[in-house]
Amino acid sequence: MKRKLFLTIELVAAVLIVAVYFFVIKSAPPRLNYYKVLCMGDSLTESSYGQYTRNLKRLFKAGGFKVNVYPAARPGNTSGQYLEYLRKSNILAKINPHILVLMLGSNDVRIDGDNTPLPRFEKNMREIIKIIKSSKNPATSKKIVFIATIPPIFNCDLPTFDETSQRRVKEEIVPAVKKLAKEEELYLIDVFDFFRDKPGLLPGIHPTKEGYRALAEFIFKEIRPFVKGSEK
Repeated sequence: MKRKLFLTIELVAAVLIVAVYFFVIKSAPPRLNYYKVLCMGDSLTESSYGQYTRNLKRLFKAGGFKVNVYPAARPGNTSGQYLEYLRKSNILAKINPHILVLMLGSNDVRIDGDNTPLPRFEKNMREIIKIIKSSKNPATSKKIVFIATIPPIFNCDLPTFDETSQRRVKEEIVPAVKKLAKEEELYLIDVFDFFRDKPGLLPGIHPTKEGYRALAEFIFKEIRPFVKGSEK
């Protein structure tokens, strides 16, 4: 009798182990071993001036991380123009990124027809963030969204920017981005603060090549804690 009871307990235990394996272990998402980083913005994100995205990809590769970096930049775009691009583009569905970096606002402080009042800028950015959040998530991870402030303007080297643009970056755009980060629960990358005491890397609206490399290193340090893997 005792032997039969013992065998019954063993059988139940074996069934439970199999059940746990198939319904818990097998159903759990596989461990993520690569990441897709999508960098969204204007010419500060991707341009002939330096391409921080290219340098960011190099840094991940040098560190031994399995990361692909994709630029989704629209040089010259304001927040409103980029919003229209996202509405018409399938870039989010096509790339299906794990991590996103959004940096917009420089073209919104232009003094020509692209000039965007602060309330409109905030509304555009909220719509962009809404589209990002509602886009498909990778099956194996939670989407991580970073929003970046824009660099200061030390020197207006283009005729479409002036002293008003300089003031707006500091007093309007940067505070608005920080507020968005807090209210929308996004991770903040403070690019403005990074360049604040580095005018040599930012002679005009765009950084130098060295400035883009420094920017990539700064963004890399911000993203790296969210990427599993080991550095060489």
